[in-house]
Amino acid sequence: IFNYFYHMAKYNFIFYLLAIFMWGCSTSSNTRQKNSTLQNQFETKLNDTLQKKFINGIDFVANGEIPASWNLELDFDKNFNFTTNDGISITMYAAKAIDKNDFVYYAASSSAGQLEIFIYKENCSSAKKKVAVKLLNKKYSGCGQFLYNNQLNNTWVLEQAGSQKQDAKSYSKGLPTLTIDLVNNTMSGHDGCNNLLSGISVQGTRIHFGPIAQTKMFCHNNNPLFEKIAGEKISEKVVSYFFKNGKLFLYLIDDSQLVFSPKK
Repeated sequence: IFNYFYHMAKYNFIFYLLAIFMWGCSTSSNTRQKNSTLQNQFETKLNDTLQKKFINGIDFVANGEIPASWNLELDFDKNFNFTTNDGISITMYAAKAIDKNDFVYYAASSSAGQLEIFIYKENCSSAKKKVAVKLLNKKYSGCGQFLYNNQLNNTWVLEQAGSQKQDAKSYSKGLPTLTIDLVNNTMSGHDGCNNLLSGISVQGTRIHFGPIAQTKMFCHNNNPLFEKIAGEKISEKVVSYFFKNGKLFLYLIDDSQLVFSPKK
């Protein structure tokens, strides 16, 4: 009897040590992930001037010195503003983007004539794009950048789809997640069963998703809702976003809404 209890105590002690080790590994992994998220948020934080512009609705800013000093501010929902130190100051209604192979093009009418804006896909630096503005037979050259809310840089857990509250028990891996990485411009996560991965471009209050790659595992009794949403309404689509009470809201192309909470 003594030997029995001795061995039981020994096994329980070993199990206890293993449990502590596994908990420590899990805690360490969660801490590293949290620290990485905070570091990425710090690295992608806009300066105070740009944050203020973003809060006031500006999605893109650019400036340059050729052939004269100039500034450009684009609010994709309202107005475009272009000013130069050689006497030009115009405001016009926002124009629709035309996506070309090497640049995104906007043409807007103003009192001074047609304003043409070229935002090239070639970088000036890691965060800025080459920009050209044509007006009155002049071409202004410089660099610009899209503004954004750096709170996006986090792992987000699906809470609600439309008016439907989501239940973790209906998904094989638990509630679907999206991890937005603003440093590497990627989205990763899972749809409750299969893993997801795509490139992204955050432009103001819009997220441009590239094609979403999905693994093809079979999960028994998995809710296919988010798999369908990811494939049909997010992959290669433009999605609007905003934050409310610490939660991330995504507006999809069909005006439906997804609500996410930050992963704890």
